[in-house]
Formats: sequence, structure tokens, C-alpha cells
Amino acid sequence: MRLLHVASHGTMIPVAVSKIGNFLGVGMKTVDYMDKVMRVHSIPSDYALAKVLGVTKQTVSRYRAGIGQFDDAVALRVAHLLNVEPGIVLIDMHAERTKNDDVRTVWEQVSAGFPALLLQAKSAREALPCW
Repeated sequence: MRLLHVASHGTMIPVAVSKIGNFLGVGMKTVDYMDKVMRVHSIPSDYALAKVLGVTKQTVSRYRAGIGQFDDAVALRVAHLLNVEPGIVLIDMHAERTKNDDVRTVWEQVSAGFPALLLQAKSAREALPCW
């Protein structure tokens, strides 16, 4: 298991990447997100999922077939439904959407580092004095 070292109140702490990934959804595909939304919200069918996501049943069928990915608005809705950072879902969708291997590699690198960046930002915000 790979560890990221994240600054927290001036101290570097190790954080398991797999734990961050499972919690925030790093590296998930469209179908993974759909299944997770269905599981978390007990959604019984793709038809019902389409209503929740605000898309057509045909769009959900395309997602299932691997023909399309969430657009940015749907990605934000999914992030809200799963209570995860929207940037994670957006990054995952851009990485999945690209046809260029070099671009995909960059998105995957961004995805891998994003959780640590979020933890650092949250830690820094918590350390700020309240006015």
C-alpha cells in the first residue's frame, strides 16, 4: 500500500492512498459511480437512477455500455449524492473521457495527488484563526 505524507499542523503524517481513494472515489469510472449512488440511496433500477441524475434512461444505458461519461453537471450531482468532493468526480470523468493516452496519464496523476491536496487545504483552513 502506497502512503502519501500530508502536512497537518506543521507535522507530516502518512495517509494510505487506498483509504483516501475508497473514501473519496479516486480513479472510479462512470459505472462505478452509478452503482455506488444506487447502493447508497437504494435506487432499484437504471430508470429510477436516470430520474435522480436528471438524465434520460437512454443516457444511463449509454453510461452502462461505456459509450459516454457524466458531463460536468451530472458529475457535480453525483458528488453531492455521494457526499464526496466534486473535484474528485470531475477529475475521474475527465480522465475516463479523454481519448489521448498522454492526457489520460496527466489526469490520473492529478487524481492521485488531489486527495492529499484536499487534506492539506482542509488542515490549513482549520489552522486559520477565527475572526
